[in-house]
Amino acid sequence: MGRWCAQHDIQFTRGRPYKKDDNAHIEQKNWTHVRKLMGWERYDTAQAVEAMNDLYRQELRLWMNVFQPSVKLVRKVWVGGSPASGL
Repeated sequence: MGRWCAQHDIQFTRGRPYKKDDNAHIEQKNWTHVRKLMGWERYDTAQAVEAMNDLYRQELRLWMNVFQPSVKLVRKVWVGGSPASGL
């Protein structure tokens, strides 16, 4: 895999050290960017792959990155007890 990425000028990384939950962020994007729009079917014909890639390169990329809101957690506020109490 590393050799293929190098041949195609793609930076190959694994998870970051001590960040075992990185994959959850990728899976979240898979849901919103891929599964929600394309479904769970396997598209493995060259025509289907090219159509999906073209859609992403053009309209979908702009729609998801420019026109869709994103939410970032600013802070957590505990109400009704401490985090350790489970309330």
